[in-house]
Amino acid sequence: MAVGSSQEYVYTKLAKDRKYIRLLEIKSGPEEPTRISLQEVDLDSPPLYRCLSYTWGDPLDRSLPSLSNEKQMSSNRDHYVKNGKDGSDIRVSENLVDALQQIRRIQDAETEAPVSSWWIDAICIDQDDAEERSSQVSMMDKIYQRAVGVLVWLGKEDENTGVAIKVMKSLARVSPALTKTPRRDLEIQDVCPQDLFQYAAFLQRQWFTRMWVIQESFFSAATTVFCGKREIKWALIQESSRVVSQTGMDTLLKAYVGYTKEFSPDVGTVKLPDNRLSNQLIFGSLQKATGEALSLGRLLYYTRFFEASDPRDKVFAILGLWKSKRGDRAGKIDIRPDYNKDLLEVYIEATTAAIQESGNLDILSLVEGPRREATSRLPSWVPDYSQGAQLYPIVQPSAPSPYQLRLHANFKAPEDPKMRLLVVDGFEIDVVEEVGPTYSDIMNGDSELRSLLNMLLTYPQTHYPTGESPCDAFWRTLIKDTFRGSRAGVEARLAFPAFIMQRLRETRDQIGILEDFDERNLAEELSDILRETGTTVERLSSRYGEEKAIPTLDEIKEMVRIEKEEDSPEEQQLESDRKDIEESFRIAYFGRRLFRTAQGYFGIASQSIVPGDRAWLLAGARVPFVLKTADEDGERWQLVSEAYVHGVMRGESSADERSVRRICLV
Repeated sequence: MAVGSSQEYVYTKLAKDRKYIRLLEIKSGPEEPTRISLQEVDLDSPPLYRCLSYTWGDPLDRSLPSLSNEKQMSSNRDHYVKNGKDGSDIRVSENLVDALQQIRRIQDAETEAPVSSWWIDAICIDQDDAEERSSQVSMMDKIYQRAVGVLVWLGKEDENTGVAIKVMKSLARVSPALTKTPRRDLEIQDVCPQDLFQYAAFLQRQWFTRMWVIQESFFSAATTVFCGKREIKWALIQESSRVVSQTGMDTLLKAYVGYTKEFSPDVGTVKLPDNRLSNQLIFGSLQKATGEALSLGRLLYYTRFFEASDPRDKVFAILGLWKSKRGDRAGKIDIRPDYNKDLLEVYIEATTAAIQESGNLDILSLVEGPRREATSRLPSWVPDYSQGAQLYPIVQPSAPSPYQLRLHANFKAPEDPKMRLLVVDGFEIDVVEEVGPTYSDIMNGDSELRSLLNMLLTYPQTHYPTGESPCDAFWRTLIKDTFRGSRAGVEARLAFPAFIMQRLRETRDQIGILEDFDERNLAEELSDILRETGTTVERLSSRYGEEKAIPTLDEIKEMVRIEKEEDSPEEQQLESDRKDIEESFRIAYFGRRLFRTAQGYFGIASQSIVPGDRAWLLAGARVPFVLKTADEDGERWQLVSEAYVHGVMRGESSADERSVRRICLV
């Protein structure tokens, strides 16, 4: 219902000397305007109650096409329910009104004595009292732990719901032994491409993006999911998601979603490193996690895949999980929800605590480049947790890594949780001299493959600094020297020609489309670029032909011919190589660009990098970082991003103690 004309409900202050919360009961019938009662209870001895997990705003992703004519819901509390005691109005969002009606139907259908008390944040917390919000949020782990169950409300049913449930059931039946099978060989019965789109659309519901659902699902003793009147087993959602991830179908589903959002899908839209299509896998991994897997740095890494209307909740929403696994290790490292703190203070405090807890600088790998206006005053070394994930970090906090670079200098974690300067010891590797094209420039048909290859063609030295071939260092850098989950070897070298072939083939296809639409000038311009790129490829293959990484034009023509022989062993091998090398390139290069230093090192870093920036090794870090000088004395530096620098990642380059100096990151 829209906001009424009655007097607005006035919350009484909760007792501060004990852990009190409010619980509600629904007093109205299924078809009546919602009427509730509120009671204050001691969390240490509450009656049986359940919690509701839902989204304040529209439950659907409205950027997707829909047969529904319903208008988009607002996240504003512009609807109301009645307080049964005095008839006053309690402001709520429209989606919560729908959820309360479903709760009423569920309770009426229960044959055993129903649990009639509920904890729902928008009603049970005085949202206009910052002090109460802070206090109640700090207890949310206990609130969910002591509930007898959690009801997840995904919103009203739409045309995708029934089909999505069918697809999930089919996926869940796939044998674990087949989850490494190419998806075209899975033989999932009764599932067509349109069904997969509807499944993807179902997973685009906003609940899967909510920051708070991480904690709510983690502490829940029993989770029941409803989409409209349909009940869905939580285990079914998780099991089908596991199959999607392990078979590589997640990239396909993202492509379906991206295609429907734009008829000419932008690669940046279609191939984001991660999004809500795989968020539910995080829930399962957290349930099994222990120790470092639930470190503050690791949890802050997970927050990048979720959304919060209040950006401070990117930190506050994970504190319950962090606190639950720390036990006696809490010590002096502590953060508490406090909505009187501003965003900068919260993010600085969280980053400092993550460094203190881990004893290293892994958390700095979440810095991804330019700031938004709202976070422009953050120190450069503090990640902007309010931004979604833009790229895969080279090192994830508290996660294993093949890169074990360590500068032989003592690292001392900062002690002041509010400091704006981070003092570190470091060694400057080299200055950036040249930068290459971005991922979207290369993959979106902008024909920047030529610019990329020119960085190898114009390489100024005969040998790479490590003594290896410049060509070998070049293609290894583009994929972080990682292929099919392991260190790149002969298989990766032999697959790289398929990457070049596909880029040239896509450019040729684009020329054909332009000609079909009589865009002759654009077609001729692109044809000139294609010829120049072909010349570059031919010159490189002549120079580095023995290494088999750069194909000749004749070899490219042969690959195109093989691709037309569908289902032949040669075509299947070529297709597998092409997809795998493109996936390795996507994981490594998305959101980044290639650079070359004055001494000849190849590397990749944030696409905001520019010539003149410097690559550094820092004490306490497992990977190099790119820094930008912030003063003339070279003592104060801004952090641009982490970097992969080929030839130093596994300790190949070392600095003597005289080369190490102390600097300030600002």
